[in-house]
Amino acid sequence: MLFRSVKMELLNETQREGIYNITNVREALEQLANYLHMRRRLNETANADQTDDFKATFEKLKSIVQSELVNVENEDHDDLATCFTTLANCQVSMRNLAEALSSLQQAIAIREKHFDDQAKLALCLLYKGNVHLEMENYNEAIKAHQCALNLGSLDHQDTATIHCHLGMSYYALSDFIKSLNEHQRALELRKKHLGNHVLTATSLNQVGDVYFRMEKYDAAKEKFQSASDLMTVIYKREHVVTANALSNLGNVYLAMEKYKEAYDSCKQALNIRLKLLGEHEDTATSFHSLGSICFKMNDSRKAVWCFQKASELRQKLLGDHLDTALSYHCLGEAQMLKGDTIGPAASLQAAFRIRGNTLGLWNVDTVKTLELLRRAIEAVVHGGIGVALCDYILADIHFRSEYHTNLVLALKFCKEAVHTSMESLGENVLTADSLHLEGQIHKKMNDNQSAIEAFRKASRMKSNLLGDHENTADSFYCLGESHLDQGEYEAAVRAFQEAARIRSNIRGGGGGVELVESYRLAAFTRSEEHTSELQS
Repeated sequence: MLFRSVKMELLNETQREGIYNITNVREALEQLANYLHMRRRLNETANADQTDDFKATFEKLKSIVQSELVNVENEDHDDLATCFTTLANCQVSMRNLAEALSSLQQAIAIREKHFDDQAKLALCLLYKGNVHLEMENYNEAIKAHQCALNLGSLDHQDTATIHCHLGMSYYALSDFIKSLNEHQRALELRKKHLGNHVLTATSLNQVGDVYFRMEKYDAAKEKFQSASDLMTVIYKREHVVTANALSNLGNVYLAMEKYKEAYDSCKQALNIRLKLLGEHEDTATSFHSLGSICFKMNDSRKAVWCFQKASELRQKLLGDHLDTALSYHCLGEAQMLKGDTIGPAASLQAAFRIRGNTLGLWNVDTVKTLELLRRAIEAVVHGGIGVALCDYILADIHFRSEYHTNLVLALKFCKEAVHTSMESLGENVLTADSLHLEGQIHKKMNDNQSAIEAFRKASRMKSNLLGDHENTADSFYCLGESHLDQGEYEAAVRAFQEAARIRSNIRGGGGGVELVESYRLAAFTRSEEHTSELQS
C-alpha cells in the first residue's frame, strides 16, 4: 500500500505538465524514510517484489529532487534542502553511506547559500557527522559535529547527541580524556533536561566505559551501577540498556579480579539479552564474557559451554569476523584446560584461518593462535606432519615479521620442523622447504657454514623430489650466495651454474637467468683472481 500511495502522489499531484510539486515530493520521501526506519527498527526484510518496487520509486523521487537543483533560487529552496536531507536518511537506512554523504552535502550547500535557518543547517551537519561516524571516518565526524555545535542553534537534546557522538569519535581514536569530557557534557545536559531517562542511563554507561578504558575501575563501577539502578527506576522491568550496564559492570569486576560479582552481573545481562534479543550480537558477547569469567575461575566445563555458544552465534551472525575468531581461540584454550584432546585442534584451526586471512600471518594474535594450535596437535599425535607444518609457519613468521623478528626462536622452530617432518615422512617437500628456511636464518645470523650445509641438503632433496623446478633453482642460488660469502668461489660457480641451467630449462632463457648468470661470472672472476694470488 505504501508504494502504491507514493506512486499515486507522483502521478497525480503535479503543478503543471512535466513539473512536480516539490512539497509533494518531500512528503512522499518522508513516507519512504518513515517506512524504512520502521522496517529497520523491527528488523524486517522486504520480499523481492517489494524491494524492486521500492527501489524504482526511490530512484524516481531522487531523480526529481536532483532535477530541481536548477530551481534552487526559488522560494522552494527550504523544501528542496529538506528533500536532500530525507534522501540521505533513506540512503543511510539502505546502507548507501557514501551516497548519503553526497545528498547531505547538497542540503548543506543550499542552506549555507540561503542561510535563513541556522538550526536546520546545524541538523544537516549533525547528520553528516553521524554518517562519517558510522563509516569510521572519525576525524571527519569530529569536524562536522564541531561545526554543528559552533552554530549554537540546536536544542538541548541535539546538543547532547553531538557531545555524545564526539565522545564516541574520540573514544575510537583512543583520546580518552577528550572522550570523557564530551560524554560528561552529554550526561550533564541529559540529567538537567531529561532527568530519569533512558538516554541519561546511556550516557552513564558511556562515561563508565571511558573510565574502564582508562583503568579507573572504581569510577567505572559507580557509573555502571548508577545506569543499572536508573533503568530499574524508569522501567521496573528488564531492558536492553539495563543489560548493557550489567555487562559493563561484569567487565569491571573481571578486571578487578572479583570473579563472583563478575559472574553474577554477566549472567543477569545474558538472561535479559536472551529474553529480549534472542540470537543477537550482544547475546553472543554475553556468552563470551561469561566464558572468560568461568575460565578465570578454572571452571573449564562452563567456560567451554559458553565459548561454544558464543562462537556458534558469532559464526552465524557475523561470519568470519575477528570476534568469531576470538571466541574460537578462547574455546580451544578452554577445551585444552578441560583436558579435551580432540576439540581444541578444530576450534583453533578455525580461529587461525580467520585471523590469518584477516590480520595476516605476522599479526601477534595470529601467532598466539598458531602456537596454541601446535600444542593442541602435539597433544593428540605427539609429533607428525601437522606439528611440523605449525613449526615451519612459526619459524617463517619469526624470521620475516616486521614487528617481532626473533632469529633464535625462528631457528628453534625451523630445526623442530625439519626433525618432525623427517621423522614422520622422510624426505618430502616440507622437509626441503624447512631446510631452505633454516639456511636463510643461518645466513641472516652470518653463519655461512651452517647456511651452506642447510642449502646443500635442501637443493639435493628438491632435485630428487621436484627435479627442474623454480624452488630447486632457488635453493641452488642461495647455496651459491653462501659459498660466495664464505669465499668458496669454485663451489659458488657450480651452484650458480646449476641454478641458471634449471631456470633456463623452465623459462627458455630470461626471467632471472641473466641475474643468476651474472652472479656465476662474478664468482668465476673472483675464483680466477684468487688462483692468481695463490700462484704469485
